[in-house]
Amino acid sequence: RCSTTHDEASVGKMAFVRVMGLALQASLALGVLNDATESSVLQRSPALRGVSILTPAQNGSYMTLHHKKLFAAIRQHPLFEEDPRHAKFVLVDIDTFMQYLWDKGRNDGQRIRCAPHSEECNHCYPDIPKLYINALETHTAQHPHIAKQQTFVYLRDSHHLWRPESEDALPRLRERMSKFNMIFLGFDLTKDETLPGEFNVLPAIMEKFMPANWEAMDDCTPRKYKACFIGNMEAYSKKSIRPILFNATKNQKNFLVKEAEKWNLDFEGYKKVLDQCDMGFAPRGDNHYSFRLTESLSRGAVPILIDDLMADPYGIDPSEWLVKLPEEDLENAAEIIDAISQEQICDLRKKGKKMLQWSDSISGVADGIIRSLIDRTGSLN
Repeated sequence: RCSTTHDEASVGKMAFVRVMGLALQASLALGVLNDATESSVLQRSPALRGVSILTPAQNGSYMTLHHKKLFAAIRQHPLFEEDPRHAKFVLVDIDTFMQYLWDKGRNDGQRIRCAPHSEECNHCYPDIPKLYINALETHTAQHPHIAKQQTFVYLRDSHHLWRPESEDALPRLRERMSKFNMIFLGFDLTKDETLPGEFNVLPAIMEKFMPANWEAMDDCTPRKYKACFIGNMEAYSKKSIRPILFNATKNQKNFLVKEAEKWNLDFEGYKKVLDQCDMGFAPRGDNHYSFRLTESLSRGAVPILIDDLMADPYGIDPSEWLVKLPEEDLENAAEIIDAISQEQICDLRKKGKKMLQWSDSISGVADGIIRSLIDRTGSLN
């Protein structure tokens, strides 16, 4: 006969076996979770969103004031994610932008040079991209499934033009970082080297030199001059366009184009000139970006961009907020600009408000970067 009762010893053994079985199941489940279920955790968590910053163990020998303020502003942005694992776009707290002119002004240190390994300017650090790569490798190793869904943002400096064989020339950067999902932003990216989603950033207005005049953005009253420019006319290279601009407008009463002493622009005087001009010329120099864009915007003068190669700032169609003058038409600049109506100027000036918001301060630049990364509509509307 089979008994329907169990003695205490049997009951104790059965309970022990049951507990051990549950423990084994939990242990196996935990092992699998720690090993390979980061992806299933992702499926149960909110979608990646916003922007975050990785803080690496090494971040270089020096950080410019521009970098410190920009990253502080990004951290204060409403779309910033404290935890990099939750962000769609991820930056690294390493000064790759190297905008050392911003806090000093364009007149000071325009031709800064330094010895290798100097701590005075960041662009002489031996291999900052390597530090950036190290940070991405560490993050990817710790969170492989999350990293696959993220886009890493590299803010590229413009000094590669002075050292084209350097390790941070864009083709080399792309090759070195090919295993990561990268987007490169810069101040002087060109159309032929950018990929979808990449764009130029407008340099922030240096408020102590050229404070923004917001009231002027809504004022459609015609000004004294149609367009103006004050700057160095010395040829940067054999392909310089500034002398052509000077010759094309020098005898036109409707235009004010003057030569300034080399690297010495009178900001107070230039501000007063822009206040009298409907538009401001922004010819390329030795780089494919120009402080002239933001300086003109700041005083309510519609920028006239003369640069066939410059990638669109913030990925926005430039025809929405500026006049683009092809370099081949520069000799006819006076006739072309004179044909632009006051109604067109007024419309461009008002639409330029958004671009001014994204360049009137470091916080504005941070907002422009973040919104443009996330939005990507290519329009101000």
